[in-house]
Formats: sequence, structure tokens, C-alpha cells
Amino acid sequence: MYEKLKRGFHNRLSGDILYTLLPGWVEYDQTGSTHGSGYEYDTHVPLVFMGWGVKPGSTYEPVDIEDIAPTVSGILKITWPQATTGNPIPAVFK
Repeated sequence: MYEKLKRGFHNRLSGDILYTLLPGWVEYDQTGSTHGSGYEYDTHVPLVFMGWGVKPGSTYEPVDIEDIAPTVSGILKITWPQATTGNPIPAVFK
């Protein structure tokens, strides 16, 4: 969980204090939802790729959000965005 906090921190733009709520606690307005905590139950969401260039199938392998841009770039056969840090998701191309 703390690794996710570190990756979301920016020296100039982030505040001086980072905090996390206990598991099961969420802070948000009266409407809406969140996937903003560092806990697995809150960040585990489905990811679907479909359409031209995507082979039918499924996987339960975890992926990181930074893998989406190189995966879409691979599907479209274009160069990756300049600041890409992830890798294409192998299951999309099998």
C-alpha cells in the first residue's frame, strides 16, 4: 500500500502530509465513489479491451495502470507516448 502512496507523490505538487484511512473506510462527497485508496479491495477493478486487433480471451493476471498506454499503442501499431513507464499487457496480444 505504501508503494502506491510513494508513486503518487510529487515533490512540488503534493502536500506535506500523506495519510491513509483504515481498511473499509472511504472519504467522499454524498454522491459518487472512489478507487483512490491504496488497499487491494479498492483498486482491483475490471479492465476490458475489445475490438479490432484484440484477440478474444480473459486473464486474471494483475496489471498496472501504466500498462494501458503501451497496450493501446500496440493495438494501434503506433509509438508509445514519450513518458510511458509501463509495458504492453501480454494477454491482449495472445
